[in-house]
Amino acid sequence: RENPDPEFQSQLYEYLPQIYRAIMSKGAQEYQVLAWMRQFSYFSLLVEITSTMSQLYDLPFIMYDNGFLNTLRSMIGNKEFNVGDYLDQDRMVEQNFGGDKDAVLMKLTSKGLQLTGFRKLDQIMKNTTMDANYKRYMRLARELNLSYLNPDGSIKEEHKNKFNNKQRKFLAELNQFLSPEVTNPNEPMEMLVALRTQPEQRSQRQQDLIKSTLVAKLFQNQPLSELRMPLAVRQDPNMRMWYTMKSFMIVQVNTARNLAFNKIARGLNQAVRTGGKEGVDELREGMLNLLILMGYFVMLVYQLTL
Repeated sequence: RENPDPEFQSQLYEYLPQIYRAIMSKGAQEYQVLAWMRQFSYFSLLVEITSTMSQLYDLPFIMYDNGFLNTLRSMIGNKEFNVGDYLDQDRMVEQNFGGDKDAVLMKLTSKGLQLTGFRKLDQIMKNTTMDANYKRYMRLARELNLSYLNPDGSIKEEHKNKFNNKQRKFLAELNQFLSPEVTNPNEPMEMLVALRTQPEQRSQRQQDLIKSTLVAKLFQNQPLSELRMPLAVRQDPNMRMWYTMKSFMIVQVNTARNLAFNKIARGLNQAVRTGGKEGVDELREGMLNLLILMGYFVMLVYQLTL
């Protein structure tokens, strides 16, 4: 950016040293007794059928983005992508398992996850996420009139009223995952062209662009990267014991916060300050998002308890 936002710049200066220290501490070793305790907790808590079924709690977030029927079609139909081609499925589900892969408990846990179907269902959920988002992206890309967009994929000022909320959300996702200001400014437009191209006619670069974006979207709701771990845990491996079994829940709560709670708080604050003249639309949007997400969760829990 030529004129960076002062608040953004301040946060950047605050967090960069912490991220640097976390990266440099990667070689730190966890105390063996804590590693054993952590591995035993994974073995005792994950290797049973209810933990396997808990993988289905990814569905409300997939449905929120892609709709109920589209998600079901992606879940039970043929998949365009296999997450195993992009992520190491031989690793445990989370980066913070760590520890000695040859340890007895780690081997037992890995085998238990396979026998209870945990690994298989986890792979199905990840494939469903990638497939549902791919089909949504492709459908929306083909709806857009590219002449209404700038070369960087942003909407031209004179055409802003010609895009609906779903299309705006889609374009915002592309800008978020492709980071055009850091890499190629024209990547969002390249992504749109790639999505509109028939799969068998795409170049290797177009295929890679689509795949990398879908993997980035997958990372949004899943703690698959060490960067999603708290800095305290990254800096001190001995803190992993206290973070055990909480990473998925924390990421999902954070997603719900971004989708609903933050918007409700901002809208309510602005509405109170302006006497209801501003902020009402954001407050309404946040409450609607929360209701939709809760509705999908209630539907899922009801089905699981039948």
